[in-house]
Amino acid sequence: MPIKTCQYCGRYFIPSIRQDEIYCDLPNVDGKSCREKGAKQTYKEKLEKDSVLQEYRKAYQKKFMEVSRSNGDKQKKENFDNWKVEIQEMLKQYKEDKDNQKLFDKVMRLINEDKK
Repeated sequence: MPIKTCQYCGRYFIPSIRQDEIYCDLPNVDGKSCREKGAKQTYKEKLEKDSVLQEYRKAYQKKFMEVSRSNGDKQKKENFDNWKVEIQEMLKQYKEDKDNQKLFDKVMRLINEDKK
């Protein structure tokens, strides 16, 4: 049995379900386990460090809410799906080459196009 170190709390644990687990099931002071809290906290920290991802998340949530409140408007859903595919491809390229200023500008322009 492998012994792992929890990425959230730093305690040692033995994976119970999968061998590639990174968070333990041990309870913390607030009663929640690292498995419950760890992924959310890691994602939040990642967003705080990268303004492009932060802006993407805001734009995604806004567009998603518009579509979900549109009472089944197929055109809005289709536009959202097309935007989502395009922006995810550009974000993938951005993550691979964060030093590319032109790509950064293009991603930000696509994110902000509907904010006007």
